[in-house]
Amino acid sequence: MQELHLVLDSVMLVAFMTLYGTVTWSLIRYSTREMYRYWAIGWVVYTLGALMGVLLSTSILALTDIFAMSAMYIGATLIQDGTRGKRLTRKRISIYIVGVLLFFVILVLGLLLSWPFYIVFIPLGLHIAYVCLLSAKTVYTMQESMAQPKFWLLTGMTTWGGSWILFPFMAPIPDFYLAFMVIQAVGVVVAGASMLTLFMMTVTRDLERQYKVTQIMSSLVQHDIRNYIHVARLALDLTENMGMVNDHWIEVAANSLEGAGDFIDEMREIAISLTRTQIKPLPIQLLELINSV
Repeated sequence: MQELHLVLDSVMLVAFMTLYGTVTWSLIRYSTREMYRYWAIGWVVYTLGALMGVLLSTSILALTDIFAMSAMYIGATLIQDGTRGKRLTRKRISIYIVGVLLFFVILVLGLLLSWPFYIVFIPLGLHIAYVCLLSAKTVYTMQESMAQPKFWLLTGMTTWGGSWILFPFMAPIPDFYLAFMVIQAVGVVVAGASMLTLFMMTVTRDLERQYKVTQIMSSLVQHDIRNYIHVARLALDLTENMGMVNDHWIEVAANSLEGAGDFIDEMREIAISLTRTQIKPLPIQLLELINSV
């Protein structure tokens, strides 16, 4: 019977690691925008820290808690940087290092002064709660019409941050601490799953927009290229009808073909810029537009 339990535990562990690895790879793979990429990496780093906290932490403080605290702090700060549009410059990396050292000092003080473990984790919890609520506000103000993923991401971020707000009140009571762990786990999982859904829907919409742009550009290029070719053909026909080489018409044909090449290069650059840029619809006064033409 004991061997059967070991086999089941091994199967569950393998299934969990496979699922977690798939979600992690998908988040990073489909995070095509800079903010999404920071969110994805931050979520992965945070969850790794939370898993280390579950596996390494005990009811009393230990130096090994710094690994979980550091990963959770770095993960939350990456999400914050993505929300605020900040990049990982040298100055920003130094702030990460200072933050990790600060939490290490707090942990050492807690060990020396025999603080309860939840006292040491309160500053980290407040930082995580702030990041989650800030990100939830950003999700709420998004212009893109993705109602369902936005709703669940807003719910996940709010639950995630709210659990850390309740942490100082729930952690001292063992039964409530278990409830805190459950609430936080639900918030983190919902946030991660809704992030993945949002990322995939964004990729799908970007591909649809790129396809429409390429279709429009293709029709424009075909129409204008025919004009250039028609001019070159007329010039060459005139030269042929005259029965002698005429430098003027040959130059006209060459200039027309050169203009066609320049036009193709220009259209290629425009198509690339349009497919890489997020287009936001804006209201237009149709009557004013017609009068301005």
